[in-house]
Amino acid sequence: MKIKSDFITNSSSSSFIVAFDKFPETVDEMMSVLFEEGQSEFVNPYRFHHSDPSGWSVNEVSEFVLSLTKAAEKSELEDEVRNLVEIDWDKFRDEHGNMDWGAYHKAEDGLVASKVDELLNNMKNKFICIYEFSDNDGKFYSALEHGDLFRHLQHIRISKH
Repeated sequence: MKIKSDFITNSSSSSFIVAFDKFPETVDEMMSVLFEEGQSEFVNPYRFHHSDPSGWSVNEVSEFVLSLTKAAEKSELEDEVRNLVEIDWDKFRDEHGNMDWGAYHKAEDGLVASKVDELLNNMKNKFICIYEFSDNDGKFYSALEHGDLFRHLQHIRISKH
């Protein structure tokens, strides 16, 4: 029997589909949509659970997020939405007879496509981006993942724990 004797993590990652009214072209524009006016620091939401009071300037966070900002392709949205959508195979088989995996995947693809169309309709005339952060990449990324960074923007969080 093998016994794991080193550090075991409970890491997580999340993707965020975010809708901006327009492409934020400057750090100041990004800062104005992410943070409250006058806010100077973005803090690690777990700072009270650890001895580390990590915090970062809103300028630093805005600059970093801006560097990752690009328009999401429809195929990227489909990949992310696929993480939210699942068709129960047993229920599908019972409702459609003895179906094969090809028919199941075709139905799943159809559901994903309709959900992406619904998402795009709900975010119509918006600049849509996808961000992914993982607490496995350190305190900064953990704060971005868990710190409600996009709370002032229309967004969907996809947890990939």
